[in-house]
Amino acid sequence: MKIIKTEEDLKAIRTCDIKLEKINWVEGGRDMEFTFITSNGGKCFFICTWASEVITALKTNPNEGGYPLTWDITFKQTEKQQWHIAFDFASVGMISLKCNDLKYKDKI
Repeated sequence: MKIIKTEEDLKAIRTCDIKLEKINWVEGGRDMEFTFITSNGGKCFFICTWASEVITALKTNPNEGGYPLTWDITFKQTEKQQWHIAFDFASVGMISLKCNDLKYKDKI
């Protein structure tokens, strides 16, 4: 698992065209874990500790389903050294949140 300290740490991580498979609230609801399916069929995970100001707004059309596909994910560090993360799923919607720490792991 990689602890993300700076925006530079994120440059090697692919954030476009990955499919959201699962959102978990863990550690008694304090943290959030996002599971994505990558284009090669592997999985990657973003773990957000002390998640707050969570907004989820996903909507599909009638008779349409499947995993939401990312258009982009933006990561910005705030003045308080928190992360502001926005998962953009294009026409399906978005998820945004702030968290104290951000971790990343992948497995194929």
